[in-house]
Amino acid sequence: MGFLILLGVLVLLWLSVIFRIICVHPVSTIMYAVKDFYFWIRHKGYNFYEAGLLNCYCAHFGGGKTLSIVHYVTMIFNWYNNKMVWDRGRKKFVRQKIHVISNVDFKSIPYEPLASLSQVVCCAYKNKDIDIKNNTRTVVIVVLDEASSQLNSRNFKTNIDASFLNTLITSRHYHISFMYSSQKFKLTDALMRSVTQKCINCEKIWRFLIQNEYDADEVEYASNPTLIKPRKRTGFLIRDKDYNAYDTLAVVDKLKKSVETGDMMSEQEILQMRGEMNPDNDQITHRSRRLKKLLK
Repeated sequence: MGFLILLGVLVLLWLSVIFRIICVHPVSTIMYAVKDFYFWIRHKGYNFYEAGLLNCYCAHFGGGKTLSIVHYVTMIFNWYNNKMVWDRGRKKFVRQKIHVISNVDFKSIPYEPLASLSQVVCCAYKNKDIDIKNNTRTVVIVVLDEASSQLNSRNFKTNIDASFLNTLITSRHYHISFMYSSQKFKLTDALMRSVTQKCINCEKIWRFLIQNEYDADEVEYASNPTLIKPRKRTGFLIRDKDYNAYDTLAVVDKLKKSVETGDMMSEQEILQMRGEMNPDNDQITHRSRRLKKLLK
């Protein structure tokens, strides 16, 4: 029995960097674990929403990409909005506000319609002063459905400038999360793809919604998404309240209006915006069995 325990410890030392650090600093690890847990309870850390997400949800029409975003945003709003949280900078409890900016017509929660990406930049620069005045902590969740088509609109495209990109890169600092959907990851704007963290492929089977999470950089390099092994697999059961939480046709109607008014970019401009597709499967580190066989 003792031999098996020793063997297990040696295997952990070989495989886990964290375990090696714990073995070097056992007392400090225990001390900080107790301390951090105490302050997590005292400061109501369970109410604190850590923003800074930059995720793309992908699926074909009816695949559940918009449903996935709506389900997540509704859950976050219902759980975290109006909760008291500890502000580390101001050293006091403040009220957390979840502010949703979306081009999806939410029926389940209040939201601000997304008409321009400049709204995101405006929130980043103004929310801090508003929060100090009102003793609040405002978290902004931006939802851009059908981004591959919406960003073809000149009204949106002209907003992807240095200020907007800087806001995305430092989104955690500004308490902003950005979620967008597209039929395929590589159909979206190249600048948007470059700052995306996760690509989440959605598959809807009856009332089961399956989500495969990939590293966005690996999806960018891959010639075929099936060559990548998912970092995480999750899902949820679709309830009636999920279907009733938003208007599925609102975004389509807005896109139709943009086409009719001539607001869409030309085919050449759209292709230029997407950037050159230069797949490099050697850059994929989380490889599927299929890719491993191909590289042998």
